[in-house]
Amino acid sequence: FLMSIDKYQHDLFENSMLIIGHKNHSNSKYHDIAVFFKREEENIDKIVKYISKFDLVIFEELTPFNKKILLKLPKKIKVSWRFFGYELYSKRLDLMLSDHSLKVLDSGLKYKSKKSLKKYFEFIKYKYSFIYHFFFFLKRKKNIQVNLKEEYDLIKKHWLFLPKRLLIPIVRNVKYEKYEKKDFIILGNSKNIFNNHLDILDIIKNCGNVDGYKVKMFLSYGVDNEYYQEVYRKATEISKVEV
Repeated sequence: FLMSIDKYQHDLFENSMLIIGHKNHSNSKYHDIAVFFKREEENIDKIVKYISKFDLVIFEELTPFNKKILLKLPKKIKVSWRFFGYELYSKRLDLMLSDHSLKVLDSGLKYKSKKSLKKYFEFIKYKYSFIYHFFFFLKRKKNIQVNLKEEYDLIKKHWLFLPKRLLIPIVRNVKYEKYEKKDFIILGNSKNIFNNHLDILDIIKNCGNVDGYKVKMFLSYGVDNEYYQEVYRKATEISKVEV
């Protein structure tokens, strides 16, 4: 994901890259060309002061820390949001998850089993509070950057107050190395529950058309929670799947 900020480099405009976090091996390429700030509350005003001199600020994701920065920016500053997905998907698990995924979810939609009227109204109050604050954050943005029009249409259907879309170009001048085609099926790429891994594993287990293929399942990053443990257990039970 860090490499995606290269697209903001061009001779036609002047910009600056700001990375919130520590310098390490994963961002070594940017040690001399980017500005680094530690993710600390005392740095929020410093970051705001630094980026307020620009005409446009692009947030690569909308983390809680980034929200605090956004709220302090002068209104004259144009803001663009590079949408990652989890910022909205995590708020509507009922839309993003299959029934199978929901069954092993250890938090989130447990409100469905709450029968107390008090609990129900507490949940409704929380949801409306979230909608109000999120509306406030989105009103500060000029546009939202998404990869596909279909994805924007989906989230726009459920979050009516989204800013205008700015489609991210997928085709780039990238040099590819050709590899010999092998009988692999690749599943990925994270442990995130939004992938609905369990449904895919069921299809592989019950489908005869994958005989002769080796399924490689990449769970490269994410939280080792109850959902991941169930996915890992289910995957290791299928001989043709390699985690």
